[in-house]
Amino acid sequence: MKVRTPEELQDRLARALAWRKLEITHLVTAMRTDGPRRDTFVRCGVALLYAHWEGFIREAAVLYLWFVGSQKLTYTDLAPNFAALKVRGRLTAARAGDTGTLYVDAVAFLMDELHNRYYIDADRAVSTRANLSWRVLRDIVVSLGVSFSTFEDKQHRIDECLLKARNEIAHGEYQVVNMTDFEETRAEVLELMDAFRSALIAAAVNGTYRRVASAATTG
Repeated sequence: MKVRTPEELQDRLARALAWRKLEITHLVTAMRTDGPRRDTFVRCGVALLYAHWEGFIREAAVLYLWFVGSQKLTYTDLAPNFAALKVRGRLTAARAGDTGTLYVDAVAFLMDELHNRYYIDADRAVSTRANLSWRVLRDIVVSLGVSFSTFEDKQHRIDECLLKARNEIAHGEYQVVNMTDFEETRAEVLELMDAFRSALIAAAVNGTYRRVASAATTG
């Protein structure tokens, strides 16, 4: 899949986020009812909110990597995090197989292949580990060469209010979630998704994926 321009990236990200926001809105509307059904809807809302949180972050990251790949640059043209992503994949395979040949392959890449055109299997490179915690999010964001400052103070909201509550519900525990708490978590998580989208678009427009940023960045 090719995402050739910042405009194409922006369009794909907008579409990826729009349907998720709409589905969450539909469920929130259903929550606005009295009686025991509200607790059920709120519990469903936590699970759905987490699903869209994890789904969008991963999809957006993959789209950004596709965009970078479509620029037809070499690893030496790109910021160091992209070569690091490539090497990490090879080292992960080496650790899993405990094979010296794979370690040699990773080192050979650093020595011989940095002038080759950038290519990475984006779908494999981005992993939420089925639990998109604050630390996993940081790993993804840093791997893309994007600032983590927006998310720095959000660990409690992500890990406790969203991930922990979702895990308890998904594992069959009777977790009661206050409607007000859910609304606050929903609003903040949607803001973080918007912030991630904006950061990726800005990186594409400003050329911060390059080793030497474009004129739009350097002024």
